[in-house]
Amino acid sequence: MTARTARQWGPALVFGRLWDRQGLPDLLRKLARDRKFEFDLERAIFALALQRLCAPGSDLAGSEWVKTVESPGFDGLALQHFYRSAAFLAGVRQDLESRLFNRDLNLFNQTLEVVFLDTTSLYCYRGSETQWRKRGYSRDRRPDLPQFVLCVAVNATGWPIAWEIFPGNTADQKALGQVVELLRQRFHIRRVTVVADRGMISRDTITMLTEHHQAPFDYVLGCRMRRQKEVGEAVLARAGRYQQVAANLEVKEVRVGDQRYVVCRNPQEALKDAAAREAILEKLRPTVEKQGPKAIIGNRGYARFLKVAQGSVSIDEEAIKRDARLDGQRYQLRTDLVGAAHHAFAAAGVRPPATVTPLGPVS
Repeated sequence: MTARTARQWGPALVFGRLWDRQGLPDLLRKLARDRKFEFDLERAIFALALQRLCAPGSDLAGSEWVKTVESPGFDGLALQHFYRSAAFLAGVRQDLESRLFNRDLNLFNQTLEVVFLDTTSLYCYRGSETQWRKRGYSRDRRPDLPQFVLCVAVNATGWPIAWEIFPGNTADQKALGQVVELLRQRFHIRRVTVVADRGMISRDTITMLTEHHQAPFDYVLGCRMRRQKEVGEAVLARAGRYQQVAANLEVKEVRVGDQRYVVCRNPQEALKDAAAREAILEKLRPTVEKQGPKAIIGNRGYARFLKVAQGSVSIDEEAIKRDARLDGQRYQLRTDLVGAAHHAFAAAGVRPPATVTPLGPVS
């Protein structure tokens, strides 16, 4: 015998169980109770979600892909049902997100305490720009293509709570500001700690988080080690004892004025960085003495350790000291929280050992 058709069973069975456990069928029916659809809206939305999970693509591609999957209610679905379901979801998205968020609260988790925010870019194979499809900083190294910017907010357990799409030329700080305002309005939160990477930090960002008249936020933000003068000259240069929290992670807290920093260092990488610098200097010193400036000008590996003055080139000892401060530095965090080490662990995805206590007086 020869099989004429074959359909997939597994994806719909596995994802369908998760779909039901989240209570999404009942929730979607409640949101659509005042609307009349001549097709099964819940099945169409489930098909959309399943397609995005298993075979990401357009609605048109999904209308064909769904024919290869065996699941109750899939046989009657057509492209128009996918379009109408997507339009319905766009209209109820905020209500859906709020209901999902409130449903997951329990006796021991009644508030939103920590929010992780990040952005990414999604490029399109199109030559022209639109109101949303713009050329901007491309994380995928495709500046030739227009893109969108996606910002996602997740809670402390990694569960997504909100997202927003922005034009492709939107800066990270602007996207962060709009999502924070969205969180304030939609979830009616009072105090929360926002954790974001170094692309988000700026004076305007910190002002926006901390000086809001109704809902000021605490923050843990990544720092640019080489670009921020305060970090390079004051934070990394400050003496202080590191506390080991994992085999490859040491942390210490440093206060500069009214600002608090958490310095995160990998001692294993520190040894490698020091060895690599010494290898460069072993070649650089005799080259400067014997061969002169022409032999080294234009060499990027040497440039950061050189000092050029009145046509002469010499070793910049201060530059060597500054570079040594960065040995093993994975990242630095800026925060307004007291005892911020445990928030640093969370930002790094590191679970602190049970024996670790909050850090003592800052340097």
